[in-house]
Amino acid sequence: MAFMFNDFYSTADSFSLSKRAIMVKGIYSFLKYMIIAFLLGSILLALEHFHLVNKDYLIPSSIESRYNHIWGYLYPTLFGPFLEEIAFRLGLDFKKKHVVISFPIFIYILLSMITKTSYYTELIYKIPICAIVAVLLYKMPMRYWNTLKEKYGKYVIITSVIVFALLHLFHYHFYLPYFLLYGILCFPQFVTGAIITYYRLNLGFFYGVAFHIIFDSAIFFLNLSLLIR
Repeated sequence: MAFMFNDFYSTADSFSLSKRAIMVKGIYSFLKYMIIAFLLGSILLALEHFHLVNKDYLIPSSIESRYNHIWGYLYPTLFGPFLEEIAFRLGLDFKKKHVVISFPIFIYILLSMITKTSYYTELIYKIPICAIVAVLLYKMPMRYWNTLKEKYGKYVIITSVIVFALLHLFHYHFYLPYFLLYGILCFPQFVTGAIITYYRLNLGFFYGVAFHIIFDSAIFFLNLSLLIR
């Protein structure tokens, strides 16, 4: 039942464990590392309680505005997780047809975050850039993807989880002296990304999507209940 961050990128369990055992292993590992995340979060609460940090830099920006319209409900609980899974996990099998879809969407998300624009604005340059990336990837021979998977697959997968976690920093008013504290804030996303990746590689893409939707929906409605209260 052990789960270490040095083997979540492996597909070995898909050959040696049943689907039920893989799901239980993922959930067990998720809960175990989320306890660590909770303990780390308690450090932030203690620092804020004693006025040692400015909480304005540690709270996601515009959190209340997310609940003002129907899109504010649908994106974080359904569309967002599905889009992120396509961008970060669909191409992890290194099949060209999946990479051609996955990486351009990752670029689309990255452009939106860097420019601080919504996903449905500034399409005049986002779509052409992503289309060019897709064409270039499609032109690459399949042997390139096989070589990439064989030599560097592990590192690509690990990097995808780290990037997935770090991109959540765009939700904050970044303040460099708090860099280590942002690492604590991103740790739950790293854990979640690792577990989803484990499911994606050992069960399939839609198992990871389902886990992501459940996790994000739970966080969303927890935040909503706190705001209402």
